Amino acid sequence: MPTASDLPLLLIVASVTPTLTKEIQAMNWTLVDLGGGYRQIIGAVYDCFIAVVDEVTETEHPTFRRHRADRRQEHPTFSKAR
Repeated sequence: MPTASDLPLLLIVASVTPTLTKEIQAMNWTLVDLGGGYRQIIGAVYDCFIAVVDEVTETEHPTFRRHRADRRQEHPTFSKAR
């Protein structure tokens, strides 16, 4: 029979915020940096992982981030805001 620890959870965030860090501490969990934009939360019922989008993108697809910034400048909505 499967148990809770058989189901890993993935939280995808733009960044690790002070609020997220405080919540992890409040639960008496530990945040471990796995490198490349990935973290693991130790102490929860489930195996919990965090993917920090900007860090993962920079590590795994550095040209994508640059391309995204270039496209943003070309987008009409962003052009009007200037």
